[in-house]
Amino acid sequence: MREHGVRGVKALLAALLLAGCGGGSVVGATAPNRATAAACTSASPAGDCATTRSVCARDAQCIAGNQGRCLERTGLGGSACACTYDTCSSDDGCGPDALCACGASLGSGHVSNRCLPTDCRVDADCGAGERCAPSGDEHCGDLFGTVRYACTKPADRCHLDTDCPATASNPSPACTFRPSLGHRACITTQCTQ
Repeated sequence: MREHGVRGVKALLAALLLAGCGGGSVVGATAPNRATAAACTSASPAGDCATTRSVCARDAQCIAGNQGRCLERTGLGGSACACTYDTCSSDDGCGPDALCACGASLGSGHVSNRCLPTDCRVDADCGAGERCAPSGDEHCGDLFGTVRYACTKPADRCHLDTDCPATASNPSPACTFRPSLGHRACITTQCTQ
């Protein structure tokens, strides 16, 4: 596994935090598999924020996109408030290798609908008996919510975080889809809150 310097990881996560991006969840944890594609229909909750480290303090300041919300996001370096925006309302609003994940299904406090990379849009796009399921980041696990969807595969080494043994040096392992491997595997999380 490629190791990242603490400074590089912090810079990357700070950029993701302020951009309203981020990732991590596991099969069956915060987001369900996609048996069918459905449009995002629930109204976004208010997101006014009181944290002093902020790009915004009120939703009314978030006007650069659709359904702007000022949300507190937590990551390396603490909490900060930033504007988040919906980038889609259905899979049709995303490219051919992406799907629209509704905010409520993303976990980790996400409320924005986002296009996420995927190799499937529904379970039927996967092999017999396989599912189109969410996955966390291959370095940070569940820290930020779902970052992608991918078909489960016979080669998967795990399906849930609980399939990964905790150790003294890795007390919070995560099961994530590893694009470099082409399947899900347990990871040693390299990020903490």
